[in-house]
Amino acid sequence: MNELKRREIAFELRHEDEALRQQASRQRRVRRSLVGKVRQYLNVPYEEREQAKAMGAKWDPERKKWYVVVFRGNRWEPGGYEHWWR
Repeated sequence: MNELKRREIAFELRHEDEALRQQASRQRRVRRSLVGKVRQYLNVPYEEREQAKAMGAKWDPERKKWYVVVFRGNRWEPGGYEHWWR
C-alpha cells in the first residue's frame, strides 16, 4: 500500500470518528432535554384556547388537549391554570 493511500484511509477514519462523536453528542443533548419532563394536561374549553396559548400552554394534536411542561420531582403549582387543571 503506498503512502498516499494510507493517508487517504487515515483521513477517512478521522472524518468518520468525528461524525460519530457529533452524532453521539446530539443524542446525549436530546436525551438530557427529555429527562424529567412531564406533560400536565389541561381541560381547556375551545372558547378559552387563545387564553391558554397566551399563558404558555401547548397543543397536543394527537390527544387533542392542551398541556404545560413540568419537571418531574418538582411540585407543580397550577399558577393561572387552576380552573383547567384536572
